[in-house]
Amino acid sequence: MDSKFLEFQLIDTNRVDLYDRKKYRTIDVHIWYLNVSKPCPIVIFSHALGEDINGKSYDLCPNISNQGYVVVSISHTYACKPLTDCHPPYSIPLSGFHYNSIDKDPRNFYEIEIDVWIDDINIALVECLKRNDDTSNILYNKIDFTKIGIMGHSLGGSTAISFRNTQFNIKAIINLDGPIFSKPDEINNNIPILIIIGSSKCETTIMLEEFDSMWRKIFDMYWLPDIEKFKKQNSNVTMVNIGFLSHKIFYLNMPNWILLEIINFLDTNLNH
Repeated sequence: MDSKFLEFQLIDTNRVDLYDRKKYRTIDVHIWYLNVSKPCPIVIFSHALGEDINGKSYDLCPNISNQGYVVVSISHTYACKPLTDCHPPYSIPLSGFHYNSIDKDPRNFYEIEIDVWIDDINIALVECLKRNDDTSNILYNKIDFTKIGIMGHSLGGSTAISFRNTQFNIKAIINLDGPIFSKPDEINNNIPILIIIGSSKCETTIMLEEFDSMWRKIFDMYWLPDIEKFKKQNSNVTMVNIGFLSHKIFYLNMPNWILLEIINFLDTNLNH
């Protein structure tokens, strides 16, 4: 069954944007859903950091939706393609260091940005809940909010694994080739977590095109040890390590078997 698509823009009037303190935080939201008789589990997707991508760049969003899910992708402003209306520039590196120095925040700007992205996810979830309860809305009764998964790629994966919210009951988390910036006590170790990473330190080496050697070297040196340690310390974590996996493969010609790995994990943990 082919999913349908809609998109809208959200303005968070409770939050001033860190990049432009004269404006409220504004995000684009993309949704893939099915016209079926019963509510479907919802999967929130957070994209990688990059000026030429957003959730619509990933085929896995509609592909997951086609399997019986509502997939909601958030375009994190200033870290993706320009928004449909306000068209802000891609400025995360400069702005990140800028507000870091102004606010005297001791964290690196990736950690600060994750908190911004988590707030983006929260307001998107609240908006989807409102639309799901609105009898006049196209999303009315389309979403089963007892079955929520959070998924992301790269910094989006870092955000997914760091996500915390007491209002919503998250049942599954997927991190696609993203570092872990959160401290161990900041991660809920009761939620099933799937981590799919590429590494040059893998016994089974699968050669894929467009191997990003610089990313893999940085990943192996700075982030892989923390992920391996995290896996050993938490029985709720499943890790798939694919040797020499291109970081871009998740939105450029992702192999079908990786998609099946993701869907099987969601099916199992969202009781779909």
